[in-house]
Amino acid sequence: MKETVYYPSAGFLLRSGSGKASHTLLWVKAVLFGPGRTSLVLIGAVLALSLTAGCAARTHVTSEPEGATISLNGEVKGVTPLTISVPTQLGVDSVYAFTVEKKGYQTESRSYAQHRFYNSASRTVPNSIHFYLAPEGAAEETENASEKRQVVPTTAVKSDIDKLPQARVKERENAYAIVIGIEYYRQKLPHADFATQDAQLVTEYLTKVLGYPEENVVTLLNDHAAKSDFEKYFEKWLANNVEKGGTVFVYYSGHGAPDPNTGAAYLVPYDGDPSFIDQTGYSLRKMYDALGKLPAKEVVVALDSCFSGAGGKSVLAKGARPLVLNLQSTVALSQNMVVLAAASGEQVSVTYNEKGHGLFTYYMLKGIKNENVAKPDGSLDITALYDYLKPLVVRTARKMYNNEQTPQLIESKKK
Repeated sequence: MKETVYYPSAGFLLRSGSGKASHTLLWVKAVLFGPGRTSLVLIGAVLALSLTAGCAARTHVTSEPEGATISLNGEVKGVTPLTISVPTQLGVDSVYAFTVEKKGYQTESRSYAQHRFYNSASRTVPNSIHFYLAPEGAAEETENASEKRQVVPTTAVKSDIDKLPQARVKERENAYAIVIGIEYYRQKLPHADFATQDAQLVTEYLTKVLGYPEENVVTLLNDHAAKSDFEKYFEKWLANNVEKGGTVFVYYSGHGAPDPNTGAAYLVPYDGDPSFIDQTGYSLRKMYDALGKLPAKEVVVALDSCFSGAGGKSVLAKGARPLVLNLQSTVALSQNMVVLAAASGEQVSVTYNEKGHGLFTYYMLKGIKNENVAKPDGSLDITALYDYLKPLVVRTARKMYNNEQTPQLIESKKK
């Protein structure tokens, strides 16, 4: 709760924020009286102090290859790998700009902006940042993506969900999954922080906790998640493998994008371009249609993404404005399908920097680990999982990031 007090006799305005030493002192005027005359002196002076708990953040910066020069706001800090102390900056919309350079490689930059002046560096800058430096003059993409190495960032952040629960269920032969994590894009899109490690951890939970055979789980990371990979695995691989009565689990962490012309929602593959999203993206409708044709008993889709184009894990064509999408009515789901979405259509989904995961993914896996939402046969009680994670995501997003994020449970309409 903020309190604003104006002292007319003293001529200054004091704002103080409860729980944070955040003050604004404005000297408005001073009236000086002298013998036989009155002098009015207007004095304008603004002193803005933003002193928050945890005045500095520490972030571990890595690069591939190592030995790259790392600069913060133009000041050289050293070479990677390096842990940097990031001081809290003053003013509104402070920007922490990281740049990594190495001879023979393309320069990479990434910026993190405070959205409110009372934010601290520790709530703005991730605990770890990884840069992949492409060689100078490197080709954008080859047709044979399997010849390229998947880029997997390293991280110094560990959380409670990274340690898997000891409980295991019997292997389920007719359980299949597609897990996608796209953190880095061929186009110059913002990085979707923690997307790759989120996808890798989801794969571990599926294969080591929920009974999915390793050979039945396809994990697509970064440059192995091109549009052609989406088409191959959603439209062909699943259809060739899933049998009647089976279970399918789909997880996606990465950018979403709206089509400004139609309002349709798209997943953004590694080679996707928001300016040509209808040609280069993979629409939710297309994915749901492919999943709806499967003979599976149950299809669960978890989307740690957003589709408004307003930021977070969503992108938008240059010059276009963010949209308000109704994910509940975007497409009709088949009777055997349920979708857990990280945020509503007009919201953005955020990362939980302190835990090193997407906020939605963190509480989804925490629920699977601790809340008995996994049934003895390895299937999930989706309603119970949703009831657990929704209030926690809403509260954490609002309290720690001043963001409104409300997960959605989307089910087929009952006939």
